[in-house]
Amino acid sequence: MLLIRFFRIILPLLASLAGLVYISLTMAGGFRRHPFLDKVYLFKIDTTNIQAYKFPSERPPNVTPAEHIGLNNHYYFYMWGHCDARRHMYLKRCTKPKIGYHFNPLSILREKLLKGSVVKVPSKTGSFTDKVKIGSIVMTGLYAAGLVFSALLFLSKLIFAIFDLDDKAPRVIAGLAMIFNLLAATSSTALIIIIKRTIKTDAGYLNLKVHYGKSSLIYSWVAAYTVLIAYISLLIANRQLQKRRQATEKLY
Repeated sequence: MLLIRFFRIILPLLASLAGLVYISLTMAGGFRRHPFLDKVYLFKIDTTNIQAYKFPSERPPNVTPAEHIGLNNHYYFYMWGHCDARRHMYLKRCTKPKIGYHFNPLSILREKLLKGSVVKVPSKTGSFTDKVKIGSIVMTGLYAAGLVFSALLFLSKLIFAIFDLDDKAPRVIAGLAMIFNLLAATSSTALIIIIKRTIKTDAGYLNLKVHYGKSSLIYSWVAAYTVLIAYISLLIANRQLQKRRQATEKLY
């Protein structure tokens, strides 16, 4: 009985709560400024030693190539916008949070590049940006669905546990939460890998360095696997209850 209660109530509640917390942290990065949330970026581009095609003038001492053409040295990209900084994690400016935001290097160059500076970008940048936009919208939608179903899973399991109701509805919700969380983590990981590889292969001459956002990747995958644990736990509990009922029926 205690084992069934553990798999039916305790473990699903703890796992679904953990999943809800971690997917919330992943989505909160860049939405609100906070020293902890600032570190939850999807990826970062280090432009410190960018190789521009043309500089506006001779570069002064103690000025990086990026600063010399009007850019900052570090750009952090979140689900809702981006921030830039001269030094690592010393964020100087951030864009306003925007639904449907996507990585667009052309808009950053148009906005920041000083007059007389020229940076050659690959000819396929426009089509690449369009694909990234679609991927970003899909990714954000999957995260939103994962967040909603994770919250529903925790609330439904809590209510069903209090009133000792059948777990059929929480199992269905857990299955949907698991699917959307896994798809969200997979889509964000794939999108970042594509962006990094594209910059490295098609724009390697610019000498840009792309870094994964470790916190966001860890949080998103932890959210996915904790919800998976909740789903498996409910399946185990359901199986144990069925065996118990069958054993009881045989006695009579």
